[in-house]
Amino acid sequence: MPECTNCEAIAICGGGCAYQAKISSDSLWSLDKRMCTHNKILLEWIIWDMYKNIKKNWL
Repeated sequence: MPECTNCEAIAICGGGCAYQAKISSDSLWSLDKRMCTHNKILLEWIIWDMYKNIKKNWL
């Protein structure tokens, strides 16, 4: 999907769920916006959690 080309969370979601995209927009090739938002929030949480652990254990 073109929307996913430069997305920072692509490694987490892999382009989203085709089934959910089909349900929400009637196309397997559309963006699953709900999971897209969820995965971007998850990525931000993972990065902050890693930062806190590194800061606590190494700095």
